[in-house]
Order: sequence, then structure tokens, then C-alpha cells
Amino acid sequence: MNLDVFQMQQCEMQAALFESLDRRPVDAKAFIRAFMNSKAAAGLDSTFDHFQWAGIEYIYEDVVEEFGIAPVPDPPRYNTEALWYGGYITRYWHYLTGETSKEIYTQCDENLLLQCYGFHSEASEMAIEDIKAIGRQAQIPPAVAEASATYDA
Repeated sequence: MNLDVFQMQQCEMQAALFESLDRRPVDAKAFIRAFMNSKAAAGLDSTFDHFQWAGIEYIYEDVVEEFGIAPVPDPPRYNTEALWYGGYITRYWHYLTGETSKEIYTQCDENLLLQCYGFHSEASEMAIEDIKAIGRQAQIPPAVAEASATYDA
């Protein structure tokens, strides 16, 4: 599938939002869980919504406010490339299948998402098929688990 310029920009924007979590006083997993079920994500899923034109700071603040996410003094840190890929692939997934962010989250929660960076070298369509299959099996293949998204700061 070839995404148009606007769709690619939306994938890049969501990727940048997720990547920015490594620099914020928030647990990235808690934020991803909230975001995927948020009004902001629903807006990004729609044909036209003001969230599609909002920057990552606005979307971040909106999700924090909607879910009452409190700052964490020393939050766990995750690989920024895994965060970026998680944001990118979930937005791409929406454009590929038409599934909403909430529907995607039921198949790929924040734990699975951050362990799937190993698929970044595959075509996005194939990676999404693989991630969906893993989600159905509710297990992580050893090769992907070895490329874990967490790291010691």
C-alpha cells in the first residue's frame, strides 16, 4: 500500500510523539495505553479532525489531561527507536486496515508494541501481519524478545 503525503506525515507525527516519551516525566507504557484509547487517537483515526493538524505537544497535553496522567519522578525508559517504531507502525496499521486505534490496541498492547522493534526492517504490511499473529498467540518469538525495547539508563 502506498500512503499519500498526508498519511505519511501522520505516521511520522505519531512516531515523533511516542519517541518524545523518553524525554518526558511520564511512564511511556501508561501514556501509550492512554493514547491508543484517547479522543486524540480517535481524531487521528477520522477522515478529518483538528488533531490531525495539532502538534505533538498539544496531543501529549490533551492525552495527559484526558486521563489524568501524573508526572513520574524517575519513569522507566525505553529504547527511543522502539518508541518511534511503535508510533509509526500503529498509525500505518490504521491506514492499511481502517481499524481504529482502540481496535489496534486490543491486538497489540503497549508491552507487545515495545517488543516488536525487530520487525522494523520488514515491509510495514508484513510487519503488521506478523504483529497481529503474535497478538493472537499472545507470545513473543525468541528473536524479537532478544531485541527487547527496554534498556538500562
